[in-house]
Amino acid sequence: MGSTCGASWAFSAIEAIESAYLIASNTSYNLSIQQLLDCTAGGCGFGTVATSLYYINSSGILPENKYYAYLGYDFTICRTAAAGNTTRIRISTYVPVLAGCSNILAALALRPVPVLLDATNWMNYESGIMGPTSSNGSCGGYQPNFYALLVGVNSTAWTLRNSWSDVWGVNGYIALAPGNSCYICNSNNVQPVL
Repeated sequence: MGSTCGASWAFSAIEAIESAYLIASNTSYNLSIQQLLDCTAGGCGFGTVATSLYYINSSGILPENKYYAYLGYDFTICRTAAAGNTTRIRISTYVPVLAGCSNILAALALRPVPVLLDATNWMNYESGIMGPTSSNGSCGGYQPNFYALLVGVNSTAWTLRNSWSDVWGVNGYIALAPGNSCYICNSNNVQPVL
């Protein structure tokens, strides 16, 4: 699903909302990432999850269909009017998830969490657990440069969904050593509330 467009912020925001709806109501949505690229100030590479959730809270988000399919580049023109009366999905609000591993884990107990971290060395990841120093690669230096969706934790790994397609990693997922691997606990984040 990913591309050369730096849209990890949009992917993780949309996937967080889709996951929240699936958990809360067993309703599956495929929402428009492209709408966030075109209708917020984010575009390719400059957005944040907070900007996305603010926009979705106020304007709603369309399904990813013929009106708003993912193009993989910033179209720069917001085309929501073409969708007419197509139902838009909304969230009621979003809440802060402050930096710190315990805060992230507490938020994850409710639903998946979009997180900002350092993915500098993720390109060659194929399987196993990546950590500060592991045979599967290290996370590199602290450079918060990428959003991913934290979907689960256990005693051996924190599992994240990545936006680089299902052929990357383990069907689109990466496992990080528990704790602050890839500096996952260093940044403030936000989480949608339905």
